[in-house]
Amino acid sequence: MLQNQLMGFFERIDADLRLTPFHISLYLALLHQWQRSSFVEHIILNKKAMQQHSRIGSSHTLYRCLKDLSTWGYIAYSANKNPVLGSSITILSLMPKGSGRREPAVTKTVESKPKIPPEQAAVTDFFKEMGYPSLEAQKFFNHFQSNGWRVGGKTPMRDWQAAARNWIINSQNFTKIPTQQTLNLSTPKSYDDPL
Repeated sequence: MLQNQLMGFFERIDADLRLTPFHISLYLALLHQWQRSSFVEHIILNKKAMQQHSRIGSSHTLYRCLKDLSTWGYIAYSANKNPVLGSSITILSLMPKGSGRREPAVTKTVESKPKIPPEQAAVTDFFKEMGYPSLEAQKFFNHFQSNGWRVGGKTPMRDWQAAARNWIINSQNFTKIPTQQTLNLSTPKSYDDPL
């Protein structure tokens, strides 16, 4: 049972580009807990234990990943605010292809977003549409090309057009207004006094 579930999950990882390492580690931790509880229908969520097993440090990330996995058809998650009852999780069947059962369709929502990395001409056209010079487009393209199209140097970029809009907003903060420096001669200075 667990082996078929794992095989089905690994087949879906290749097709589902929405999954991040957080989603994968959380799902594997859930499968481990499901196995340890003798494959009961509903697992009661122990937040601290789940964070420890999945190596997810943030509660916010844990709950976001649970909601994502539920929305995408990997688990059924029913949140409960009552700490005594706890939230309930059901592992949905992910039978591998060729096992006789039909696998739920996975929709690739990533395809609707612009391709990453984009063509340099597409970036230049986008900046021109926004009313910015091609030099700013070149700066944007070179910056993200050099860091592997990662946001903050760590997270893979999902939408380069959103990053370009942020670049434009932030570029206004970094424009230097040249100021003329003047010499202040209003206070008399005595060079005989020690510093």
